[in-house]
Amino acid sequence: MKELKDSLRDAAYDNRKVLNSEEVIEVAQMMGYTFGEMGKLCNVSKTTISNWGNKTKQDKASIKQINPLMEKMGAGRVTLDVEKLPESAIEYPPFYSNLPLVVMFILALTILWLVIAQPCINDWGGCKKLPWYKMPTYISLKIKGRTEEFNKWKNDAALIEEFYQWKADAQLVAEFKAWKKSIESNSALQDN
Repeated sequence: MKELKDSLRDAAYDNRKVLNSEEVIEVAQMMGYTFGEMGKLCNVSKTTISNWGNKTKQDKASIKQINPLMEKMGAGRVTLDVEKLPESAIEYPPFYSNLPLVVMFILALTILWLVIAQPCINDWGGCKKLPWYKMPTYISLKIKGRTEEFNKWKNDAALIEEFYQWKADAQLVAEFKAWKKSIESNSALQDN
């Protein structure tokens, strides 16, 4: 995001000289930073840092150069006094500041679509009969209905199983009667 922000910014903004760079260097020294440490942060030599801190020298740091030191020191310690922006500098519209808002809006629309519209897509006929505030619960209502159907089928299956058990018992009784009858007829034949 920082790269995008920097690409939309005219280089003239960052190349302006810090008029109070000696004050920044003085505060950094009071905080315990050496010229060598400040030079590493700002990507310059310690001699350059010394020149920036010297009020008699004309050498001043640019915003881009001194910004890493300012970030390390923390906000509010020193307010930068920078030179005036040149007339030729271009100011780009800050649309990137609205980018998080746009992303959040798209995310909210996606969530709404997933919650309200997507469940109804497969069965719009059933879903449109519901009031708008019950549409998000369409899937749970559908699952509840299917669960009730399953329980009914399960009960019906138990009745069917009971019927087959009774039928099997009836067949056993019929087979037993047939066997008994055949035995009785065989014994009657043997008696004759």
